[in-house]
Amino acid sequence: EFPKAVTEEMIRNATVVVSLKRNLELPPRIVGPRYDVWDLIDPDAVGLDGVRQTCEQIRIRVTGLLKSLGVAQG
Repeated sequence: EFPKAVTEEMIRNATVVVSLKRNLELPPRIVGPRYDVWDLIDPDAVGLDGVRQTCEQIRIRVTGLLKSLGVAQG
C-alpha cells in the first residue's frame, strides 16, 4: 500500500487517532478523539529484521488499544 492523507472528516469520525511517528503533519486537533503517538521505527530505515520488529510492535499496540476500548477480538 501507500500512505494516504488524513482528512478532518476522518478525524471527526474517529475514536482514536494514532500517529506512528512524532511530528507527522495531521489536520488541526479536533475535540473528541483520543490522540496517541506510538513513535515507531521507520521500516524504510531498517532491514528486514527491523521491519519485523516494527510489525510486531504495531500488532502488540493495536491489541492493547482494542482491549482499552473494550473491543472484542477474535
